[in-house]
Amino acid sequence: FVAEGVDTVFSLMGDSNMMFQNALVHRHGVRVVNVRHENAAVAMADGYSRSTGRVGVATVTCGPGLTQIITALTAATRLCVPLVVFVGDTPSTDLWNPQELDFGATVLPSGARNAPIRSADRIAETIGLAFLRAKRERRPVVVSMPYDLQEHTVSDDFAPTPSSAFGYERAVAHPAPDAVAAAAEILRAAKRPVIVAGRGAVFADARDAIVSLAERTGALLATSLKAKEW
Repeated sequence: FVAEGVDTVFSLMGDSNMMFQNALVHRHGVRVVNVRHENAAVAMADGYSRSTGRVGVATVTCGPGLTQIITALTAATRLCVPLVVFVGDTPSTDLWNPQELDFGATVLPSGARNAPIRSADRIAETIGLAFLRAKRERRPVVVSMPYDLQEHTVSDDFAPTPSSAFGYERAVAHPAPDAVAAAAEILRAAKRPVIVAGRGAVFADARDAIVSLAERTGALLATSLKAKEW
């Protein structure tokens, strides 16, 4: 997480994520914002991402810690907000733990991705890919890890695998040609056009193209609230 440039995490600490949070604070100096409800942790990470343009990060514990965040995960998915949520899981050797859940069945209906860590050898790769998918697909990714696995010691040559190592390229959606032609005709026929650029324009890095279009058509320019100052 630190290799991804994470310096702020929103958290409600429990038994299965306390080692993760402790390492963030005491070994790496990461700022942790403690909350009183798990859904608030993810919602605050959502707001952080929207206001900074960075991947928002939250952490909660297992069982009801996970089930409480489904509303915020769904909202972030619908609004294309990149998040990575670290959720501690029940011990891998405790098959009858009352807080054991099927993470995939719980998380996937919200539209978020599930990235379980089941081996210490896959920690670096799984977390790097989680950040990559969050940025590329603009959606939340839930990383789960049993807390007995968090007690393992890694080798001296352990190194993180940041998302940049996978050759990140932002996915850009392209409109249908017929829709572009129809919009161009409406704009051509308009007497006093106004172009309102929203988050889609931000995602597509289309500022220069929109300014050029406005100059050619004489349109006034405005932004939506969510694209303000971008």
